[in-house]
Amino acid sequence: MGRRTVNLEAGNILMGTTSFLSFNIPEDWRAFPIGVAEVESSRRTGDRSWVTNGYIMVGLSSERGEEVLMTIKTSEPIKKFDIERWIHDKARKGMLHGVIMVNGHKCGYMMNRIEKGIIKREKLIELTLCFFCDITKRKIEIKLTGRKEENVMLFKELIVDLSCH
Repeated sequence: MGRRTVNLEAGNILMGTTSFLSFNIPEDWRAFPIGVAEVESSRRTGDRSWVTNGYIMVGLSSERGEEVLMTIKTSEPIKKFDIERWIHDKARKGMLHGVIMVNGHKCGYMMNRIEKGIIKREKLIELTLCFFCDITKRKIEIKLTGRKEENVMLFKELIVDLSCH
């Protein structure tokens, strides 16, 4: 099955177009914004401007009606981001965790089962990935939430090839 590229960008009159990141999704999935992206600051690297402090939510849905929510937060850490400490802190909470490489960066991940909802509690799978891009000098945290573990893990596999710089 083929794939297509999704460019997550935000634009305004003052800052112009700024990029969060780009990634591939299967052809039978679509990506759509949920709410308005928040961009506090950006940095130009090469020919693109990258969001250094911001937040965006994206819905991902397949033709079969499956859904995954993607939340991306970027920030400029005050002190050097320590991926080993991030992983260690998550491991202490008893969550499934590990390390993968994302576009040449060491990325920690953790998976957890959560319940959301006020009246009707819904059981979901939540996968959080976190890494530091030393080229754009920003910490990137990606949260994937869905009902089915296989859908969340599908996007974990696709994220390794994302473009963050």
